[in-house]
Amino acid sequence: IIARPGNHMQLPHFPGLPEDGMSGTFRREVAMSREDLQFLSWEHPLVQGAMDLILSGDSGNTALCTVKLGGISPGTVIVEALFVLGAQAPRGLQLSRYLPAEPVRLLRDALGRDLSEALSTEQLNQLGERVPKHTAHALVKQAKPVLQQIIEQIEEQAAGRQQTLVDQALATMREERRVEQERLEALSRVNPAIRAEELEAHARDSEMLEERLSLASLQLDALRVVIAT
Repeated sequence: IIARPGNHMQLPHFPGLPEDGMSGTFRREVAMSREDLQFLSWEHPLVQGAMDLILSGDSGNTALCTVKLGGISPGTVIVEALFVLGAQAPRGLQLSRYLPAEPVRLLRDALGRDLSEALSTEQLNQLGERVPKHTAHALVKQAKPVLQQIIEQIEEQAAGRQQTLVDQALATMREERRVEQERLEALSRVNPAIRAEELEAHARDSEMLEERLSLASLQLDALRVVIAT
């Protein structure tokens, strides 16, 4: 592939993309035989930058579709919400390794019913019908009061799960750090290369992880509005 920045971009700078552009390949053997091609592995700055943009950007985090569902009256508004447990911490702490990889998914309708178990994401993907953009804007505008009500209920429901997830993350971190601390202490007794400073640094990092994980919160990451037809 050949990638060059230009006026067509949706943002002023793409992470990992030089001003004069670049040529790359996803095939290692090709990159090894061509000095002018960069190997676009998962660790390449361009690939990691693209993934960060997808995960943290606003583009693509809302959707609207219509579905035909038995037992649900036409015109019923349903909201699917995805929450992720997040916390701020220095990159070196690798805090994300202790956070749940799977998002929290909640699905509610205008009657306050929790449909999370009754209707999966896969079913919505299969049954959902695309809606023209101008029609979607009109539908959202018309359903705005109902949507706000459902989203408030979903956020309350998510808040009720937050502490359980935080406690689980803390328990995982404490156990892993305890085992590692004990291993370092055992090594330090037989290996002079393991210095006291390393033990202290590990303990400090554990304290910081405890502090940052305790402040973790569920953050709304994506919404899908579903209207029954």
